[in-house]
Amino acid sequence: MYGGRPTFALTRRDGPDGARLTLYELLPEDQATARCERLKRGNPNRGLVIEPFDEVFDDSTDPDADCWEWDTWTAVKVSRLSESRLRSILPLVKETLDGADIDDTAVTSGGHTDVFLPETVGVRLALGFLGVKPIQRVDRMRAFCRGIAQMSDEECYYWHAKCRSPSSPNGEKALRTMLTSHI
Repeated sequence: MYGGRPTFALTRRDGPDGARLTLYELLPEDQATARCERLKRGNPNRGLVIEPFDEVFDDSTDPDADCWEWDTWTAVKVSRLSESRLRSILPLVKETLDGADIDDTAVTSGGHTDVFLPETVGVRLALGFLGVKPIQRVDRMRAFCRGIAQMSDEECYYWHAKCRSPSSPNGEKALRTMLTSHI
């Protein structure tokens, strides 16, 4: 946490193909670059999508977009979900945002919105977004999201570190197996 500054942001964009939710981790440019280089050293095929903060949140109506100085910050894309994956993760998004006293209607209803998130909320949602992406069956997606919702904050931080570490390439797979192997 950077002095109370939000470290994650969730964007909703509605288009002709339907709604898309994208989760971003907000990092200073130097940290984002260092993380990208560390990932490439661990696996040359693995990388990060780093976008300038202004390009992603230029027209944001969220008050957190204006109350902090974001000049040297970037938006690192965690994952983007749409269609069945989006429908499967919406209960997790709603429950997580409600638990943090954040109005979830901005991202669960239609429109073009951004919601800036504290670290604990972002870590939990990052697990959901990363884990749901490769799953094909809707029942497994829902089971995975229920499992993430039931985890404590400490468990979420542990698994987030496992899933994002360049030295642990199978963290996401292990988490998916743990939460969906009974189906």
